[in-house]
Amino acid sequence: MSDLRLWEDDYLRNTQYKDASRLNARLQLHQRFSTIGYDYYRWLFDLMLASFPVNARILEVGAGSGELWLKNLDRIPDQWHITLTDFAPGILADAQRALGNIERIAFQEADVQQLPFADQHFDAVLAHLMLYHIPHLAKAIKEIRRVLTPQGSLHAVTLGKAHMHQLNVLADPFVPEVGLTKRGEDRAFSLENGATKLLRRFGEVQLIRWTDHLHVTEVEPLVDYVLSMTRVVTDKAIAGLRAAFASDIQRDGKFEVLRDTGLFVARGYPLAKE
Repeated sequence: MSDLRLWEDDYLRNTQYKDASRLNARLQLHQRFSTIGYDYYRWLFDLMLASFPVNARILEVGAGSGELWLKNLDRIPDQWHITLTDFAPGILADAQRALGNIERIAFQEADVQQLPFADQHFDAVLAHLMLYHIPHLAKAIKEIRRVLTPQGSLHAVTLGKAHMHQLNVLADPFVPEVGLTKRGEDRAFSLENGATKLLRRFGEVQLIRWTDHLHVTEVEPLVDYVLSMTRVVTDKAIAGLRAAFASDIQRDGKFEVLRDTGLFVARGYPLAKE
């Protein structure tokens, strides 16, 4: 069966996010070779600090390894009460091991399509690079709006079509079962289509973009990034990937790839509700 199953629940829960290792391979590439000079997670937290109430009740859906909170431990307001959820228990356990000594952070296994929380319970919801995984996206957005207070906001981070395009094009011939280029073009929730989908449940949506050019000077982090998104790959394919990336780095001094990310901030109710 094809690795296009990447979007299926069993693959996400039991392989892709069984623990934080695959996610960390991708994070390392972004963090080590960014050219912006300011940490992405600090930027995202800046926007949260500017938007969330001082005594906010915050829910993160699809919290992953908790990297956002680890990067900003020194900045979490004392009055915030944070609930981190993920539907994959393995990666949630990794987050809890990393953050479990912080009293005001709670952890709960939960599916964003059916959240186990009361109506209007949270002042803010964070969905970081995860809504494009959801089989029933409209249901998930409806649930997020349900658990938010009337004045609450959703911060939803996603990717644009151009994100990692240069890497995807190079890697596709070696891991065709993953369909990296096609997947980038067909995301269910992207910078290009996300506002339209959010406006079905929210009255106001703002997009704030984060664009970064990665200058990658080492082969192995690029190979690790590609391998983190597939389960089965041959030695021949890995050798081909290494040779292709090495050729570009030798020719240009670096492999340059665009990181096209953005944050949707959604608030209020739509004028016409279903």
